[in-house]
Amino acid sequence: MSEEMLRRIASARARPPWARSAEEVLAVEMHARELRQQQAARSAQRDRARREADIRARQRSVTSSGVVIPSPQTRPAKSTKQDPSPRREIDAIEWRRRHNSLARGEPVRTALSAEILSPRRAEFAVRDWLRRNGFPDAEVTPEKGDGGIDVTSSTMIAQVKHYNIDTGVVGVAPVRELFGVLSAGSVRKQALFFTSGRYSSGALDFARRNEIVLYRYRQTGSSIEATPVA
Repeated sequence: MSEEMLRRIASARARPPWARSAEEVLAVEMHARELRQQQAARSAQRDRARREADIRARQRSVTSSGVVIPSPQTRPAKSTKQDPSPRREIDAIEWRRRHNSLARGEPVRTALSAEILSPRRAEFAVRDWLRRNGFPDAEVTPEKGDGGIDVTSSTMIAQVKHYNIDTGVVGVAPVRELFGVLSAGSVRKQALFFTSGRYSSGALDFARRNEIVLYRYRQTGSSIEATPVA
């Protein structure tokens, strides 16, 4: 830094923080960061010199037993790179899949991890699907005390029933509960119901009569596909 800048920093430090301008606060922080970097570099240099001196001392004390202690130049450098995690690998694969799909003009499906969905992860999967299909402000409700609603937005409410097997059946009771929550609200919203299983005939009939849209979704690799059934 120039001498003028150092004088301005010294002047700013002489005043309390609340009396400094935004430019002075930034300059003080940058100067402090630069001092920390210089101190770290000097400390690293001292440590390196100490290790090299220790190695040379040990080399001089080697006896005739033929033991050879490698010099600092021959010691393998310790890698600072971390092994890529499975999550990063999945993200990279998913990015390439999306890129290739867009290049071919194909629709991009909602991306999740390659793991089997849990009920909670299914709620986030449905939220992502809704954001891409007309509800950009869709959000997942808290896990406890959601009042029977799993995903909500300014114009809709949704409930999600996830089953890890295809034999799960949603009866009329959960659909009726969703309608009750909708009727109790002060603002009219669209009611949606999502499941990985099937709907009973009673649930289908109740949904048709009360304008509730039922969806069935399935996990395909690292994404889901949802289709309306009523």
